[in-house]
Amino acid sequence: MFKPNLLSTISIYAISTGLPVAAFAQGAIDEVVVTARKKAESLQDVPIAVSALDEKLLDELGIDVFSDYLLQMPGITAGGSGPGQNTIYIRGVASTTPNLTTAGVAGLAPNVALYLDEQPLSQPGRNLDVYAVDMERVEVLAGPRGTLFGASSQA
Repeated sequence: MFKPNLLSTISIYAISTGLPVAAFAQGAIDEVVVTARKKAESLQDVPIAVSALDEKLLDELGIDVFSDYLLQMPGITAGGSGPGQNTIYIRGVASTTPNLTTAGVAGLAPNVALYLDEQPLSQPGRNLDVYAVDMERVEVLAGPRGTLFGASSQA
C-alpha cells in the first residue's frame, strides 16, 4: 500500500515541476524599446522612471485621443477648459499655470515638456491634443530631464 502512494506522489511532483518550464517556453515576454535617453534601448535597461505604451497596446485599448493616453499612465492627471488647453500634472507638478495665457515669459514656462517626433511642443497656456492615428508609442519620463530635454522638463 505504501508503494502506490509513493509512486503517485512522485508522478504528481514530476508533472508539477514540468509545468512552469513548458509554460515559460510558450509565452515569451515582448521587449519594449524606448528612446528615453535619445537612443533606442530596452525599457529594462533604462535607469529612469519610464511609462510606455506601444502600438499594439494602443490598438488593444482603443486609444484615439490625447486624454485617453493620460488615463493609462500612472501618476498623470489633466484638467482644463477644452482641447489643447488642459493642464497636465505629473506627480503633482503642472504643465502650465491654469487660466493664464502668456507670450512665453521665462518664469511661466511649462514644467511638463511635450514632444512629438523629437520636436518640443510645450507652450505656456497650450498643450498637445493629437489623435492616435499611426502612433508608434507614447513614453512618459517622470523626474527632471533638463539635461536631455531642456528647461521645460522639470516634472
